[in-house]
Amino acid sequence: MAKKKGKKGQDDFDDAHSICSTGTYTSMGNGQEELIDSQAEAFSLAIDDTYESRATTREKAWERITAMLRNQVRQDDCFQNASTLTGRCLSAIKKGGAAEAALAATALGLHMLTLGEPDENLFQEVHTDLGKAAKQGKGAAVKVAAAEALALCCFVAAEDEHTTLEVMEQLHALWGKDSAKLRATALRGWSLLYSSLSSPLATRQLEAELAALAALLHDADVDVRAAAGEGLGLLYSSCGLGDSDFGEEEDLDDSIEEEEEEEEEQQQEEQQQVEQQELAPAGEQHQQVELAQNGVAGGSSSQAQQVVLNGIPEGLVVPGTTTNPGSGARQRIVQQQQQQREGDVMSLGSSVSGLDMVIDRVRDLANNRGDRQRRSRRERQSMRSSFRELRSVMEDGRVREQKIKLRHGDTLIINTLEGNAMMNFLKRFIAGGFQVHLQENPFLHNLFDFSPLEGRPDKLSQQEKRAFRSPCSAASKARSQARRSQRSYKGGSSGADW
Repeated sequence: MAKKKGKKGQDDFDDAHSICSTGTYTSMGNGQEELIDSQAEAFSLAIDDTYESRATTREKAWERITAMLRNQVRQDDCFQNASTLTGRCLSAIKKGGAAEAALAATALGLHMLTLGEPDENLFQEVHTDLGKAAKQGKGAAVKVAAAEALALCCFVAAEDEHTTLEVMEQLHALWGKDSAKLRATALRGWSLLYSSLSSPLATRQLEAELAALAALLHDADVDVRAAAGEGLGLLYSSCGLGDSDFGEEEDLDDSIEEEEEEEEEQQQEEQQQVEQQELAPAGEQHQQVELAQNGVAGGSSSQAQQVVLNGIPEGLVVPGTTTNPGSGARQRIVQQQQQQREGDVMSLGSSVSGLDMVIDRVRDLANNRGDRQRRSRRERQSMRSSFRELRSVMEDGRVREQKIKLRHGDTLIINTLEGNAMMNFLKRFIAGGFQVHLQENPFLHNLFDFSPLEGRPDKLSQQEKRAFRSPCSAASKARSQARRSQRSYKGGSSGADW
């Protein structure tokens, strides 16, 4: 009886355990969907809290929205609430307090980055309010956040290059503001947009930008100097200022060769005419001289006068006429190129005034010279590192590679100045969520042309580590034996030579 009763109890226990296990697995399968639904609900509730009348409640709501957009790539939530979130951001920027407006501007930039699609109409919707807030915001923090969001929104959403140039002019106007942080932000935003242009600036605009950036190299703030140096490096490399002299010399040599060939042909023709005139009687020569004098006095065309003068023998000077002795092909080409420079048909390298002074200033900053203010060791090291990279770009054309290790062990390598400018701006703006966006944001994948690993590779077990990586493993022993053999071989060969 006892055994039968115990057997029945064991069967009841097994059935109950099976029911509990099935329910646990079902709840684990639905857990991910419930988590997504709860996150979407939290996002919607945060947007609803931005309508509250209490300012502190709205500020906390913007803090939650900013944190969610920064630490996660919430594309579905941004697409579903695109117009609502954009409108709430603009309303807070225009009507909210300083803290609320700054948070809303940052949230708007993160919202655009998460959407990641060009939309000229959407950018025109936010352009005016962001530009006004960057220039006339309620505080320095609002101006900085608005300028940063303006540059990023234009970089992501603007399709027309004229719109990009217009925003660059707005950011350029902020370079002279009192706030050092605003100046540095405007410089970085300008560099970000410049890196997206398909063609370099016009010569006059290039000169103006170089002059302004060169003046900012003397700014008291280290961050402003570094941002100005980054812009100078982009201008220097993209416009080919370092290679302009070489290209100019090649064009000059080609033009000189063509001109020398034409000069030789002209001299041969003149020599034939002189030989013919030597055979002519003296009366005809005197008649030609009188014709030349009459042509000058009567104001006849220079072409007709030249026809007459070509018939006069060499060495015979005609009173009242002017001659232009041949000074060689090189001198004529140089004169022509000087006239082209005066008419704005000039190469970029020769037209930029003060470029040598800019390069000298960069060299001084790379060695911490020419700075009268006392700075901390960290500031000196940061400034020296930044301008050493810029100096290497200007002198040798070398760009330092930037390697970023991603979440699953793979590495993103950036080896262009444009890519470095984009990466530095995005890294500073996204801050703590930078790795998350690099891993999950499709816009960054297309921008830097990479595909991150979706998971870490399989790790070695303890037995595999002992078998392959331990000093006592067969592979390590074989490697050590090979090294000992190589050392002994080198030692024996050197002794034999001695």
